[in-house]
Amino acid sequence: MRVLYLLFAYLAAPLISLIFLWRGLFDRSYWHNFGERFGFGPRQAREGVWLHAVSVGEVQACAPLVSALYRRHPSLPLTVTTVTPTGAARARALFGNIAQVRYAPYDLPGAVRRFFARVAPRLAVIFETELWPNLYRECGRRRLPLELASARLSARSVGRYRRLGRLFRDTLAQATVVAAQGTKDAERFTSLGADPDATHVTGNLKFDFELPADIAERGERVRTQYAHGRPLWVAGSTHGGGEEAAVLAAQRALRAAHPEALLVMAPRHPQRFA
Repeated sequence: MRVLYLLFAYLAAPLISLIFLWRGLFDRSYWHNFGERFGFGPRQAREGVWLHAVSVGEVQACAPLVSALYRRHPSLPLTVTTVTPTGAARARALFGNIAQVRYAPYDLPGAVRRFFARVAPRLAVIFETELWPNLYRECGRRRLPLELASARLSARSVGRYRRLGRLFRDTLAQATVVAAQGTKDAERFTSLGADPDATHVTGNLKFDFELPADIAERGERVRTQYAHGRPLWVAGSTHGGGEEAAVLAAQRALRAAHPEALLVMAPRHPQRFA
């Protein structure tokens, strides 16, 4: 099964690269630091903590942990990796002065080895559901402690991973600690091969996010500026197609009863803002 996975990974990497390059024609951020996806890029301070958050939501979720690490160990090098340009932009906005931000490598043996040669962390923390066999295998080979934080796993995903047999059992066996969001998540991870003694229910780090003390006042100022005296509602992180069509239909129905009602729609991907 590992040989088949390697074959799939080597075949998929050029296709994914072409997709990113094509998207770069419309959003140049897809071209930035492209070599990092193959494990290249600048060398960083060694013996730090590497945290991987695939996209915007996971980056936001890891913010409390990054901030806590920096407060307690200000001299400890921190590296945050992500996969998407929006995730990288959000990470730089949140951690630009306290952590290095770069793209995670493709799950290819060479790319993974080059990544570790440049980052050389003492601890790896991976958020939510990112199970990459070659990446985890290299962590085990290097005896690098690996923690899955805010780990979650759906019942559908369990069935898919189980069909791949020993490949993902061996992958999860590399995890030093699984910090699951809930009891069901913990049970699913152990059913796939995670060590029950190293699997714990710790909740979701997203709920540990500290809001600014003046958040209510800032919100009131924004509301006064854009919708003073008007009913206002927000559709956040929307996708195209049926989802936004439903939002617009709801706004039309709402305007029939409340003509002054204002909708603020925030698409998930910035390139769709226009």
